[in-house]
Amino acid sequence: MTELFIQVFLECFYCFVISVGFCIIFNIKGRDIFYGGLGSALGWFLYLICYKRFASIVGGYFLATIATTLYSEYMAVHRKKPSTIFLIPSIIPFVPGGVVFRAMSAWLNGDQNTLLIQGRYSITIAGAIAMGIILGISTARLQRSCIKIFRTKIDQK
Repeated sequence: MTELFIQVFLECFYCFVISVGFCIIFNIKGRDIFYGGLGSALGWFLYLICYKRFASIVGGYFLATIATTLYSEYMAVHRKKPSTIFLIPSIIPFVPGGVVFRAMSAWLNGDQNTLLIQGRYSITIAGAIAMGIILGISTARLQRSCIKIFRTKIDQK
């Protein structure tokens, strides 16, 4: 049990460090660097929970991306900054770079079976990430619109 905890902690810490590095590369300033890294660690932690619980890699990516997007939208409102400052570094660990590399390697080596498997897998993961971002942003914007409508109705009374 403690070995699993240490492994999960280290993976989340590594995601934090990687995202902080991308924040520095993207010229993000101040505390926003920490918040970008924190979103990445929280998203990866949720991915690991979903993956272990449901044994679905794609479902884990989807749910973790939704949570990361909602976190980014919340931080954007809280810090009064664009949500992309928090979203881009937070989803960096989710990018299926290794899978795409294996697909391209199989293509260059002429291995059609591996190309089809890895290519389909990378497209599925990328689609899950994209749908998670769309759903998360839509949910956050819908919530803000509903709150705005309710506030104007309350102010009118």
